[in-house]
Amino acid sequence: MRVLPAVAALAGLFLASPVPAAEAVFGLGQSQPGESRGDRDLSVSADIRSNPLTYVGPADIRLGGGAVADGIDDLWVGGGVTAEMPLGGNWFAEGSVMPGYYDFADGVNTKDDLALRTRLGLGVRLNSGNAVSVAVDHRAGPDGGFRSGAERLGVQYHHEFGGR
Repeated sequence: MRVLPAVAALAGLFLASPVPAAEAVFGLGQSQPGESRGDRDLSVSADIRSNPLTYVGPADIRLGGGAVADGIDDLWVGGGVTAEMPLGGNWFAEGSVMPGYYDFADGVNTKDDLALRTRLGLGVRLNSGNAVSVAVDHRAGPDGGFRSGAERLGVQYHHEFGGR
């Protein structure tokens, strides 16, 4: 797996960013949840998110960046906008849209190095301010077409820096 280059690219992205990190999100997931390819289905992800830049109603809007690597050596690294909306109690919905670089080995060929990752998730915030969520990711090429097999289902742990 090319996890080390993904981590290096993500670190470079955020060291160059003037926005301080407020939350790091680490995930473990399964690529193509409907198919079985043994341990090659496993994927790891890391995202980092800024403090809220603005609010749209109750939803906070942040800058973010992320990386996803899986067992067939697919790698995606990108940055964009994330949002989190409280649902009541400690529950929240999250979403993001991030264009980025996609390097496929045996995975889905988006026919371009540019790929858009979208993520939708549902989570619960713990008393510590940290959170756990379940999310679905989708990667598509610049034409926006739906590509079967570019999905990922994952469990994320959100570590908050500083508190809400």
